[in-house]
Amino acid sequence: MKNIWGVILMLTGFTMSAQELRFEEIQAKCTQIPDGKYIIDNQKDYQALLDNRSPHPECSTYRSPEIDFNKYTLVGFAVSVKGCQSPVSSLSYSDDLDSCHVTLNITTYGLCKRRNRIKRWLLIPNATAERLTHLNIEITEE
Repeated sequence: MKNIWGVILMLTGFTMSAQELRFEEIQAKCTQIPDGKYIIDNQKDYQALLDNRSPHPECSTYRSPEIDFNKYTLVGFAVSVKGCQSPVSSLSYSDDLDSCHVTLNITTYGLCKRRNRIKRWLLIPNATAERLTHLNIEITEE
């Protein structure tokens, strides 16, 4: 009987963890930022990101998404990679009690030195100082 309760508790724990694995990818267009990994958890830093706009004509009227930083942290990646065609990228997110991990997976094709720019942004549940946020970039060449 004790083993059955242990299994039920483990299954409940997995269910709760699965519910926490939600994130929302957003479009933060028209930003001109250097390559890097970004963790933005307040309006001041978000506004600084938005103030460095592209001079492209479509960007003069672009309105960035509003973010409630009491609930969410904005995580972003800006990366330039080589390749003879456009790279493929995906995001993965995992969360536990002590930390959350966000990984940008990129697949490049060929050895051309063309600069392919990738910018990806996502909202994750608020990452507090007690919970570390780890950002990783993994590049696969094909």
